[in-house]
Amino acid sequence: MKKYHRDYERDGQGIRYTGDIYGFPAENGEKKKIFRKNAGFCILYILLIILAGLVNNSGGRSFFLVLPYAFLFLPCAYLLMGVLAVPGLSEKMEKAACDRAIGRMYRSTVGILVLSLYLVVADSVFILGQKDLRSLRPVDEAVFLCACIAVFAVSCVQIRHLQNIRKKVMIWKRDEGVPIGK
Repeated sequence: MKKYHRDYERDGQGIRYTGDIYGFPAENGEKKKIFRKNAGFCILYILLIILAGLVNNSGGRSFFLVLPYAFLFLPCAYLLMGVLAVPGLSEKMEKAACDRAIGRMYRSTVGILVLSLYLVVADSVFILGQKDLRSLRPVDEAVFLCACIAVFAVSCVQIRHLQNIRKKVMIWKRDEGVPIGK
């Protein structure tokens, strides 16, 4: 939590939070809905990534496709950590709590979007750059490419959804005198 050190001060009674207050006016039903929807996105990502990995395509033996594909699991795990933090959100929270849930989900979805876009472009270039098209197995290449396109499309939809959630978060500056109350 070193990056949040400016939001805390030491006084005679110990350490207290002096940063901005983040408000998330969501009832339990709405938090469950957000949790379910984003958990569904996580499951869909994992299934699509596993589907793409099960295909024995020629591009799967290319370093420029294998490495980004392998790293695609990292933002998915990061997204899952953010989704699991959503039920613990309170109406008024510190910046770190908001970052662990909503911020983490948004950043990881952007990571998935970027990696999947790279995979779509790189696989397309790989397919079009082949001199001997008979060595390619078109069905396998099409399945891998379609899975990457599906991951990209789902991440576009989820980013839109997360932007709507981020719009609901209210930030109160500490100097406005907003009480913390938990």
